[in-house]
Amino acid sequence: MDLMLSRVIQPRHEERDHLVVELKRPKQKITSTVLNQVESYAIAVAHDERFHTAKTKWRFIAVSNQFDEHARRKARQRNKPEGLVFDDADLNIEVWAFEWTEIIANARARLQFINQTLNYEADRESSKAYLKKAHSRFIPELTEDDINEQEEVTVVGTESIF
Repeated sequence: MDLMLSRVIQPRHEERDHLVVELKRPKQKITSTVLNQVESYAIAVAHDERFHTAKTKWRFIAVSNQFDEHARRKARQRNKPEGLVFDDADLNIEVWAFEWTEIIANARARLQFINQTLNYEADRESSKAYLKKAHSRFIPELTEDDINEQEEVTVVGTESIF
C-alpha cells in the first residue's frame, strides 16, 4: 500500500470511506498479476475483523503509465464505469485501475470547469432567467395589466403617506 486516505461521512454515524492507492513504477505496466494482487489485498483487508462493517466502503486504485492488454480489457468492461475492474457489494469493495494520463486529463477537465464557473458574472437578465427556470412554480404569471395596476397602487399608496 502506497497511500491510504480515510474519511468519516457526516452526519451519518460511523460511516467510513477508505481510499487505498497502489502506485506502480513508471516502467511497470498494470497487468493481470497486479490486478489480482490488489484484489486479493482488498478482500483480505475487508475480511479483517477490525474493518469488517457494513458502514465501511473500500476503494482501491492501481495507477501506472500503461496497461497490458488483459488489464485494459478488464478496465473497459461493458455496463461498468471505465476503470472499475472489481466490485464486491457484500464486502463494499471496489478496485479501479487508471493510467496517469487518464488521471491528469480528468483533473484538467475539472480544473477547467471550476475556472469557467468562477469566471461567471451574473447580470440582472440572467438572474431573472435563472429564477424563472428554477422557481417558476412559485412565481405567478403577471400580465401587463397586473404590472400597471401594481404600479398605480404603489404610487397612490406613496402619495397617501405624505
